[in-house]
Amino acid sequence: ELWQAGAADVYIKRHFPNLVNSAKLIHDVDLSLVHTNFFVDYPKLVAPNTKYVGGMNLREGRPLEGKFREFVDGAEKGVVLFSLGYTGKPKNVPGFLVAAFIEAFAKLEQRVIMRLDPSLVEVVPENVLVVPWFPQHDLLAHPKTVLFVTHCGMTGILEAVYHSVPMLAMPIFHDQPDNAARLVERGLALKVDRSGLCVVPWMQISWISHYPRHTLTEREVTKAMRELLDN
Repeated sequence: ELWQAGAADVYIKRHFPNLVNSAKLIHDVDLSLVHTNFFVDYPKLVAPNTKYVGGMNLREGRPLEGKFREFVDGAEKGVVLFSLGYTGKPKNVPGFLVAAFIEAFAKLEQRVIMRLDPSLVEVVPENVLVVPWFPQHDLLAHPKTVLFVTHCGMTGILEAVYHSVPMLAMPIFHDQPDNAARLVERGLALKVDRSGLCVVPWMQISWISHYPRHTLTEREVTKAMRELLDN
């Protein structure tokens, strides 16, 4: 909390030099709109002026267009989505991490859409489409989407839960590790640790992508983990 306040004060001083510091701002707030939902959070006490609005952006999916429609329509075994959200500049994504996921995705029978700077991928497998942007909400809503590999930003989490898409969590920083822990506890996701990621457990991706929607429970999560550990 102290680190976040310090970082906030740096930006305030740089861009709004006449504004008071973050501590003063917090005490003067009349209303706080929080981008989360109790479905993916723990019960907790909140101030009367704090309102959870996570999910206000949710809607039914729109038809895919162009290359996305063509790529998804041809996916007989389903589609896996990969996105790290806006967790920094694409060029800052470690090369070993990109290589690890590319190696794992190449072994899948599903097609994979990666939201990533295409220049970071030297060799793109036939079943992988690398794009700098994709219509995430509409892809998650598509019935052929079987898995979402995510950094655990709250927007993507709520969209995936709303459309019943299991997740493979790879948190980066800030609230993401806590988000991932809650998803795993609720049986909505499995988790990989990016800090020690040299080879992505493609069996884990393959296993979770075969499960139909609405069936990923704590029992299945435990089964997957034991299967990975035993192998």
